[in-house]
Parts: sequence; structure tokens; C-alpha cells
Amino acid sequence: MDPKTRLLAIRLMENLRKNPAYAQTLGVQVTLKRSA
Repeated sequence: MDPKTRLLAIRLMENLRKNPAYAQTLGVQVTLKRSA
């Protein structure tokens, strides 16, 4: 994983920790993509 991708992943994790609603929305999107 290159540094840029790692930074994005870390930022995403921080967002998820701060904002559970955002995590839920993301989870729904992932589920929809997987089932599609």
C-alpha cells in the first residue's frame, strides 16, 4: 500500500469512529455493491 492510500484509509477510519451514521451509510453501500 502506498503512503497516499494509507493516509486515505486512516482518514476514513477516523471519520467512521467520529460519525457512526456515516459508517452505517457506508456499510449499506458496501452491502448493495456486494449483492449487486
